[in-house]
Amino acid sequence: IKTITDRWMASDAKLAAGMATPQSKECSDEERRRRRTLLLLKLSTFLSTLQHTVMLQTEPMLVKQLYNNDVALGTRALANTQGLVGLLGLLLNQTGGKLSDALGRKPFLLLGPLGNIVLGAMVVRSYRSRSLVLFCRVLRMVITAFSNTVMVQAAMADTCSGRDLAVAGSQIGAVVGLSMVV
Repeated sequence: IKTITDRWMASDAKLAAGMATPQSKECSDEERRRRRTLLLLKLSTFLSTLQHTVMLQTEPMLVKQLYNNDVALGTRALANTQGLVGLLGLLLNQTGGKLSDALGRKPFLLLGPLGNIVLGAMVVRSYRSRSLVLFCRVLRMVITAFSNTVMVQAAMADTCSGRDLAVAGSQIGAVVGLSMVV
């Protein structure tokens, strides 16, 4: 006997792949598009959270090395950059949300993953530069939070409402939990 989760994942994967099932023939094109969009948002959230979790584990070690293994100085730098991320997030999330209303969600959903690739490459290339590593940390955290929370929430609200939005939000929460365990 299949569980509800198994059915949900199987039907979402088939819809995203464009494969028809007896149940999907009854679905309208709009419903297929909605399910595919939600599956892609779940996949994006999974990958983004996975990437963010990996960085949370390795970044403190790099910062500690940049401060000659002085834990107090490294921790202070991490705390200060985290405060700056919060402040910038307050300003940029509002502005970016309004901008995405005008320009569409897709470019802003891509901003996080593409920005992480570029910023990660910069850190790998210049890992001994304190200022560059900390700048990249701030920028990476701001764009990851923006593209993975603000944009995903907005795209979900564009796609569904009411009970369906609540269910999609719960599923996104489950995806985040799963990505942290992996």
